[in-house]
Amino acid sequence: AGFELGIARDALLARLPPPKQSWEIGRGAVPVDAQDVDHDTWDRDGLEILASYRDGKVRRITVSLPKDALGKLTTSPL
Repeated sequence: AGFELGIARDALLARLPPPKQSWEIGRGAVPVDAQDVDHDTWDRDGLEILASYRDGKVRRITVSLPKDALGKLTTSPL
């Protein structure tokens, strides 16, 4: 089991290795065992995965590529 929408933060943390960062709006980075965390971030398989919470449950999961994976974008057909 892994990431899942709608589950409690405690259940998600029990399924996964500790996040690389836990964040609380207004306070910034907080210990993983802090209460009222707004989101946690993990690095998995070369991706950054962020789980955002509302009322203690996962409400959004965002997956981002590393910055160096994006390369240079161009609009030129050549």
